[in-house]
Amino acid sequence: MFLTNSRFSLTIPAILSSIIIVTYFMSTFLVFHIIAEGFATFVAVLIGIIAYYTFVFTKNRYLLFLGLGYIWIGLLDFLHTLTFPGMNLFDTNDVNVTLTIWTLTRVFEALILVAALLFRNKKFNPIIITILFTIISLSISCFAFNSPMILFIKDSGLTVLKNSLEYLSIAILVVAFILNKINYKFFHKRIYMGIQIAIVFTILAELSFTTYTIWNGSPAVIGHVLKFISFWVIFQSLIITAFIKPMNLMAKDTTTYNAMPMGSIVVTSEGIIKQVNKEACKSIGMSPEDVIEKSNHDLFHIKDSLQSECKICNAIKQYKEIEKFEIFDAISNKYYLFSTRIIGNIDSYSGTIQVRNDITNEKLLELEKNKQLIINEKLYKDLFELNKSVILLLNPKTGQIVNANQSAVDFYGYEKSKLLSLNISDINILSQEDCQKEMDNAVKKNHAYFNFIHKLANGEKRNVEVTSSITTYLDEQTISSTIRDTTSEHKSKQKLSETENEFKSLFEFSNIGLGIRDTDGNFIKINKKLLDMLGYDKEFLLNKTCVHISSKENLDEEIRLFRALINKEIPNYNIEKNYIRKDGTEFESILTMASIVHNGEISHILSSIIDISEMKKKDNLLFQQSKMAAMGEMIGNIAHQWKQPLSLISLSNGLIKINREMEGFSTEEEIDEAIGKIESSVEYLSTTIDDFRNFFKPNKETAVFDIGKVIEKTIKLTSAQFTAREITIIKDIESTQLESYENELIQVLMNILNNARDALENKKYDKFIFITTSKEDDKLMIKIKDNAGGIPIDIIEKIFEPYFTTKEESKGTGIGLYMSEEIITKHMKGTLTVQNSEYSYENKNYTGACFIIELKINS
Repeated sequence: MFLTNSRFSLTIPAILSSIIIVTYFMSTFLVFHIIAEGFATFVAVLIGIIAYYTFVFTKNRYLLFLGLGYIWIGLLDFLHTLTFPGMNLFDTNDVNVTLTIWTLTRVFEALILVAALLFRNKKFNPIIITILFTIISLSISCFAFNSPMILFIKDSGLTVLKNSLEYLSIAILVVAFILNKINYKFFHKRIYMGIQIAIVFTILAELSFTTYTIWNGSPAVIGHVLKFISFWVIFQSLIITAFIKPMNLMAKDTTTYNAMPMGSIVVTSEGIIKQVNKEACKSIGMSPEDVIEKSNHDLFHIKDSLQSECKICNAIKQYKEIEKFEIFDAISNKYYLFSTRIIGNIDSYSGTIQVRNDITNEKLLELEKNKQLIINEKLYKDLFELNKSVILLLNPKTGQIVNANQSAVDFYGYEKSKLLSLNISDINILSQEDCQKEMDNAVKKNHAYFNFIHKLANGEKRNVEVTSSITTYLDEQTISSTIRDTTSEHKSKQKLSETENEFKSLFEFSNIGLGIRDTDGNFIKINKKLLDMLGYDKEFLLNKTCVHISSKENLDEEIRLFRALINKEIPNYNIEKNYIRKDGTEFESILTMASIVHNGEISHILSSIIDISEMKKKDNLLFQQSKMAAMGEMIGNIAHQWKQPLSLISLSNGLIKINREMEGFSTEEEIDEAIGKIESSVEYLSTTIDDFRNFFKPNKETAVFDIGKVIEKTIKLTSAQFTAREITIIKDIESTQLESYENELIQVLMNILNNARDALENKKYDKFIFITTSKEDDKLMIKIKDNAGGIPIDIIEKIFEPYFTTKEESKGTGIGLYMSEEIITKHMKGTLTVQNSEYSYENKNYTGACFIIELKINS
């Protein structure tokens, strides 16, 4: 790519190489050697001269160092040519003199290519480098003449030492090639390509010089041609970079210089303008003719300043360069940015380029930004101080608290001055060494989380979560730590851990048979109570569903419920079922299954098995007691129901009897009326007996009935009791068909009505009982409320407990409401609740208990 550049063809090196080769075939080897080395020497010296005198343009220290070195490489190669056998210019004809100069020069050249890279960015004095290279070159020359190395033996050829020195040069050149490749990005592209190609050609040349056994052989010819080409490649890259390119820029000065968007002038050291571009003229409103030969200070510097005190003028006068110098011209109210560059150097000074750039708009924008920055800093301080999070700023090297916001002051309980005098180890329970390790870790990660225990001013210890990040405060690296009090969370976790342990203990030692199952229903964990209950070993039950030890009754329903549980259709279920013990006996139980959900998926099933055999016996006893109590209530109802009809029968019978004894006492119509009353009363008594008989008739089958008729039947059975106590029953019934146990529902309604009756018995105001029914979705709601004042808050949650009563011992057993709830929840699969309610009736406000029965319709 480099060698085929359109501007710099290979014509010249091709011609010169051809001349060298033709000379070899047309003349003696001595002439060939003189021409080959002469061309190479000339190019080497040109490299040095061009590099030195174009440094003012290139500012490339790498090329300058390389150029100074190649001058002496060229001179040593010239000395090698003069000492070549047959030249007879020196009082020696020893071939080893010229070979010593040659080989040491090649090592010297390779070292220069490596060292040039090291001096690329270092300022150095060319004179000192030249003196150093002179000393090295003279040392090589003196050594060659006084103590030449044995590098060639006639009839034997090159010695091992000769080839070893050549290989040493090759090794150093390989190092230079690799270092250049590593530092590729620091090179000018053309220079990099030229140097790398030159190194390759030099290595090939050195290899050629290790193979010849006679002076005039083809390896020597090839080596000299390759050496010349390597010099030329460096020369051509230098020409392109340091000479042709700058010259092209100078050739374009008319368009480029004037096209510059900044005002530029060229002035002498005395400050006289020698050249000016259009932008500079435009900025002061003058033509170039009027500006040339005028004072730079008068036209372009601050108007009201003296030239002797002007920093720009003094810098130009003293041959100093200014990188960026900003001034404000109060007269024009503008900001300017000045830069100067010396053309040439002090020895070849040809003027100074001054660039003046109007930066008023940029400066005003910067001032506005600085103003905004001040505002932002104030906002930051306000946000820091007003932030509700606890924030500490720490010195990462010492742990000293360098700043703290108000939330931190409030949290730790110190005055701010005291808090800022503390080290982080003063408020952390860790030692200072451990605190330093954690801070080093925070700096290393740049963003880190920690959990510590911090001490407050009052000695209290708090669990905290610390989020640390690296920031800058007062131009210093600082750790910004946001502290969150996690004491409550920590305690909650401790409590959770304790709860887990308690659960494990509860699970293992519970009086209820507990097991954990997988989603297939297999036991994976079983507690001791369940094993004792069933009588099996744990190994026997694990990974089994226990279907083989369950009663087969209602098994399909159980499977349906389990599938619904697994499919998340229901969260849990419980059923009554029988289990078969290992000894073959059965027992009644309640099986409860509940899903354990983790991350939205069912992971396990918790099951409990409660042996309710004894409980069933007690429930039956309670139910019988409830029936007996209800029978007692019924007897009282019968007495009230029969009282009026019996009195009516008695009166009618007495009337007939008197008429028999005293004929003519009553008319035929009166006798017929009395007989009619007796017949209707007997029929009423018979109907009442049938109603009571039906109520007490055992019936375990469900039936479809109308809720309105059931309520009417219940009121009919108990109406005498309410009439006697002047209690009015008000109904609002919505006719609804229900499939359930009619007599058990009547018993519940009678229990609730009797409780309301007893609560209203001694009240002196109008007494009411309201019965309402309604349908809500697929449910029937029955509400029974009174105006007896409500149930005291301290006992309202106890009224469904067995044997709990507020009545006198002779008036209540405390099982009526308990059995009512049992019937509704267990037999009829509904709910029975109670609450106190306030309501209005006929413009009067009342308070009373409200019992709510909720039943599924057609269940």
